[in-house]
Amino acid sequence: MAKTHSLEPKPASPGAAAKKAAKTLSLKAKPASPGAATKKAAKNVTKTLSLKAKPASPAELYEKGEAYYFGIKVKADYKKALKMFHLSSEKGYPDAQYALSMVYLKGKIVREDLNESLNWLLKAAKAGQVRAQFTLAEAYNSGEPYREKNLAKAFRFYKKAADQGLRAAQRQVSKAYLDGRGVKKDEKLAFKYCQLAALQGDAWAQYSLGNFYLAGQVVEKDKKKAGKYWCLAADQGHDQALNTLAEIYSRGASRKRENAVIVFNWFKRVADRGARVGQQKVAQWYFKGIGLQRDLNQAVKYYKLAAAQGDVKAQFAMGKYYSQGQGGKKDYAQAVKYYKLAADQGDGMAQHNLAVIYFLGQNVEKDMAQAVKYWYLSAEQGFALAKLNLAITLFNGYGTLTNIPLAIEYYRQAAAQGLALAQFSLGVLHVNGVGLEQDFDKALEYYRLAADQDCHEAHSGLGDLYHNGWGVEKDLDQAIKYWLLAAAKENTKALFQLGQVYEKGLQVKKDLELAKMFFERAAKKGFEPAKKKLRKLEKKASQDFQVEDYLTYH
Repeated sequence: MAKTHSLEPKPASPGAAAKKAAKTLSLKAKPASPGAATKKAAKNVTKTLSLKAKPASPAELYEKGEAYYFGIKVKADYKKALKMFHLSSEKGYPDAQYALSMVYLKGKIVREDLNESLNWLLKAAKAGQVRAQFTLAEAYNSGEPYREKNLAKAFRFYKKAADQGLRAAQRQVSKAYLDGRGVKKDEKLAFKYCQLAALQGDAWAQYSLGNFYLAGQVVEKDKKKAGKYWCLAADQGHDQALNTLAEIYSRGASRKRENAVIVFNWFKRVADRGARVGQQKVAQWYFKGIGLQRDLNQAVKYYKLAAAQGDVKAQFAMGKYYSQGQGGKKDYAQAVKYYKLAADQGDGMAQHNLAVIYFLGQNVEKDMAQAVKYWYLSAEQGFALAKLNLAITLFNGYGTLTNIPLAIEYYRQAAAQGLALAQFSLGVLHVNGVGLEQDFDKALEYYRLAADQDCHEAHSGLGDLYHNGWGVEKDLDQAIKYWLLAAAKENTKALFQLGQVYEKGLQVKKDLELAKMFFERAAKKGFEPAKKKLRKLEKKASQDFQVEDYLTYH
């Protein structure tokens, strides 16, 4: 029969009850030491209570965020990273606040939010996070990406970062004190921060420190120290330092070969370490053979290295190398490649040369629209020859709509920059009254400006003015003088005019042989009126010979 248990307690004897009560009191006053199982349970409970009582610190949360963000010892998980960054940031941890600012700026984990990014960046910077201070300073300095430019704020945060030892910030503070950007100019403080950055190996600061010592600004003038700091900057491939040292050594390079060797070896050392300006200079010296034997292969090698690093001079040099066939063979496809690289960096000469290739269709498809585009770009850079060519295309409607007023404006700009052909062209327009009022005095003025630069077209034009008495007293002797100057450069119009002078005996003794010689020279250049004259002279000579022959022999 199954044994049953009563749910109600059995009445205990007075003795038993007393014993039980005593035992209970004893347990409350002095707990009995638990057994092995009880100890383990107590330990687990204690551990659980300990974890709840002591949550992860802000630094630990940030470290977990970094681990999840970069996948350090755990699988990368951007959501968890964002959560950890937020938890840490909300507890005031500056590194997490800076990280969160960058997350909202880059829009990689969450949608880009500039306000949220700036909010956390400000908190981190004010809390002393040095990267946040520098990043905020850069933003205030440029006005991007937070759309607020404030040089005073930029300086304040640069200085906070600089005073924490950040080299890049020390450089910017030095520049600010030098230029008075966001703060009053102070050469002593500029020198102080420049020196701090230089001691940390900043190339700009080393170069600038050299300038301080050379000029004797703030410190006593010391050329040796100037050279020392320039050398330190140059060893890091600093462009200005390299150029300064090159100029110093090059002053005596033509007199002392050892100076040229020193410069070349200096550039080659930094070039072989990948310094762009060193590569460009080494290429230049190999190309020109300065202080060493000329070597086109080495020149091309170093020009290409520098061009690949975006050196615009090297890119232009390679474009010219291929377009002019300096290596023995022209390659316009390669020329276009390198000219375009330089042109896209705003090099006016490269833009002009690229336009010429497209205009003439030199081994590439002729493209007038591209030619006009690059001439416009080059003209915007102030390149006079591009302005002249743009004026010609606009005047004649080559690859664009005819626009005579704009063409004349470009002619004037190029002429003001001293371009002889532009000055001559304005003279022609004034003579013919095309696009401009007919004005022989103005024509004379422009022709003389161009003639002073030995422009043969202008010499020919002046000859015409004196021949016809336009804007000057008619003077055939002066006309012949200017035509002879132009003819010396094979100017076809001048050659033709001189041919007529000797054919007709105008102010000179008539000389058909001399006239024929001038006509022949013009005809060789394709001048049609000269070809017609020659045919007439030959016909007349043939007729004269027939009459003379008849009279002599018959």
